[in-house]
Amino acid sequence: MMEGSGEFLPRLVETIAKRGAWIEAREIPRLRDSLRSFHSLFESIVGMFIRKGLLREDPYNYDQAVTELAVPRDDPLPEIENIEELSYRLAAYRRQLEFLATGCGLTLASLDLAQLKKVSGLISYVNWADFSEGSRSPMTRAFARILMKVRMGADTMAAGIIKDSQTQIEKAAAAVRTLVAEIVAFHRESWKAEVRRAVFPRIPPSALAGRARREETLRSIRKVFLEAMPGRPYFPELIEEILAEDSAEDGGARREKVLEALTATAQPAQAPAQAPQNKPILLEAARILSRASSELAAALETLVENERALEDRHLGFGEKIRRWLLRGIGQKEQVQQYEVEYYETAAPSALQAPSPKLERVAFPTFVAETRKAAALLASLATPSGFARLEAAAEQPLLEFIDRQISSLLLIHRRMAGLNAVFQSRAVGGRKAEIKGIRLELVAVKNGIVKANQRRHEYTARKEEQEQLGRLGLGGGG
Repeated sequence: MMEGSGEFLPRLVETIAKRGAWIEAREIPRLRDSLRSFHSLFESIVGMFIRKGLLREDPYNYDQAVTELAVPRDDPLPEIENIEELSYRLAAYRRQLEFLATGCGLTLASLDLAQLKKVSGLISYVNWADFSEGSRSPMTRAFARILMKVRMGADTMAAGIIKDSQTQIEKAAAAVRTLVAEIVAFHRESWKAEVRRAVFPRIPPSALAGRARREETLRSIRKVFLEAMPGRPYFPELIEEILAEDSAEDGGARREKVLEALTATAQPAQAPAQAPQNKPILLEAARILSRASSELAAALETLVENERALEDRHLGFGEKIRRWLLRGIGQKEQVQQYEVEYYETAAPSALQAPSPKLERVAFPTFVAETRKAAALLASLATPSGFARLEAAAEQPLLEFIDRQISSLLLIHRRMAGLNAVFQSRAVGGRKAEIKGIRLELVAVKNGIVKANQRRHEYTARKEEQEQLGRLGLGGGG
């Protein structure tokens, strides 16, 4: 062992401890944010494919609980029932992404090398770094074919949304890969430091001498490793790195390079560790809300068709002529109103069931306001619309999201009430003509719930940072 290498271990251990604390405080929160953004963007893309009939939702398997990370299979897809198999695999992949982004407790300790390999595998399952119909990955090829159908299709709005989502998800994937590589590098040096501390002092000096045969040295190290670090993975290439750092002619330079790499982005002289950014959480909430626009518009058009069918059926010929004449001479017809029933979200007490309440809804006004709300939400998914959100300050952005959530809750409540009224008025064989909007209502409600979760997450994080700031322990963001 070269002279001076014995002084290296204490310096290395101290540097690794500081680096680990820095990664836990700054890089792990950044990784969580990037993973949440990646998951949200992927859900947005797949959701559009499903709405356009290019993919199918998996009705049987999507709600299965995920308890550990696993990369789904990527073997060639069958020629027959290709879409079914692709949809099935994507459902499994989406469960994994949701678990990774929201249900998997990410810490520096839990993200060992094996877990980091799975994270990398999940992020590159659809290979956004080499995304094309000629990719070697069967899943990437299949997904690229569907995406290009939308990009090159006649629906210019959808094409623009998909193009922007693809750009954003490529950025999110690149950010995750960078952070994973940084944490992998940390764990490699931590493993090497532990081997230096626990294994190398027990190796016979003759086995580490420069004249010893390399095979004998490696055999001795592995034998002691199995005794000193039982159950830990063994990495031959990292053992080679340790030997080179200790015995190569440029060993001193190698050791200094290791320390420099561990301190390159963690030194106080550079930008101090910042609190995790909070604005991406609000932007993700906005993206989630934007995805509700298509279901909102579809549900509204169904209600309009149902209302028209019911009115035409109940009006006599004379009444139809009267309304036509009124419109011809510019007089307004009486605004059609419906009395809908709803329940307060919270009961007065745990033992008392909530009583229904009634509200009169002016249907034309409701239709106009809902179309306006759907158009606003759709605009958020366009490049220019999202750019305006990104340029907004946090507080106005939070207030905007609050307003949209409140507006959507009211629209959802009235839609459900109108749907119930129209269903109840259909009689006999005519019931089949009145379409339901249950699936659209569920999709809108899920969007509201998920966006509200992000809003609460933002508020909780902001309060925590402000409290830390008052205690003099940092904060802000």
